Amino acid sequence: MVSKLKSSPSVGLITFHWADNFGSVLQAYALQETVRKLGFNVQIVDFRPTALVDQYRISKPMRRNLKSILKYCVKKILFDRKVEHKISRYEDFRRNFMYLSPKRFLSSEDLKKNSPTYDIYLVGSDQVWNPSFVRDIGFSYLLDFLPPSAYKVSYASSVVEEIPDDFLPKYKYYLEQFRFISVRERSSKEILKKILDKPIEVCLDPVFLLSVEEWHNICEKPKRKVKKPYILVLDYVVNETYRSYVNLLSSRLGLPIVSFQDKLKMKLMRKGYSNHLCSIEFEGPREILWYIANAEIVLTSSFHGLAFALIFNKKFVCMVHPTRGNRMIDLLTDIKMERSLLHPNLPFENIRNIEPVSLSEESYNILTRLKDRSLEYLKSALRT
Repeated sequence: MVSKLKSSPSVGLITFHWADNFGSVLQAYALQETVRKLGFNVQIVDFRPTALVDQYRISKPMRRNLKSILKYCVKKILFDRKVEHKISRYEDFRRNFMYLSPKRFLSSEDLKKNSPTYDIYLVGSDQVWNPSFVRDIGFSYLLDFLPPSAYKVSYASSVVEEIPDDFLPKYKYYLEQFRFISVRERSSKEILKKILDKPIEVCLDPVFLLSVEEWHNICEKPKRKVKKPYILVLDYVVNETYRSYVNLLSSRLGLPIVSFQDKLKMKLMRKGYSNHLCSIEFEGPREILWYIANAEIVLTSSFHGLAFALIFNKKFVCMVHPTRGNRMIDLLTDIKMERSLLHPNLPFENIRNIEPVSLSEESYNILTRLKDRSLEYLKSALRT
């Protein structure tokens, strides 16, 4: 949806709404809806940096050797239609559920030449401050296209990794202009504390700010018939430890597997599951949400897969992402559910007896307090 701003204070939200990734679009939607319910007129700045958006397409080979060209051709033949279907589902979601700015910005230069005007500029959530993206698109998510006097706020922004020395002066310069800063992980806070002498809050990912009923309302049942019950495996990472655990649990419980990773792709890589029902890699965000809400058990190496398993109160095991696991570990440690963590380097003998768990009353109460505190931060930060 393209929205026109009304008389209430206007908020321009800049985030990763453009990514064809269910966590990215749903966190953007959640923050938009939360700000809207607080009484603000919110638009998502339709910034779609081509350098990053293209990563979600089947890109042409960088190298012109025979192997790369053949690999590209095979991908096009096998997956092109599936990718196009996925893109259309994500575009449908953005069109129908997001309040987008009238103008679309395709580059940092475009933002600087035609800076959108709002009372408040809000950055977050997701990996908007990840230094690896700076090399592709510059410092747009640090709001470098705005004057220092603009009212700038962040909500649950994630840094992900240490900031390279050559980026530190710019990070410090632009972040010092923010009136309020919150990050999603304690690790992000520790990174920023090295360069900033100002308060930094740690807040929940915005998907936690909406109720379970609100999420149920936007679920969409997929067109294919899905046999229940099933184990949903959000396997953004596939390694032998995780694959062995998934197959073991499936066999022990007699439940088929619905995976994120495409079934054909996994067969080609010889990394398939023994009782594989179907895959959801090329579904839209509303369908993926439905699969989580209706799963018997969720096994996930996806942070947002973990978040929605908690929201829908599913039995789950968190298969820690080998390179981006801090956010999962931080969250589960905060709510005292570390026992559900499955680390990638554990020997099989140590993981075979790990059982899926659901949210305990103690953990639910902690999560509720964290949600209340996150909402209070957002309310305070948006009061100009």
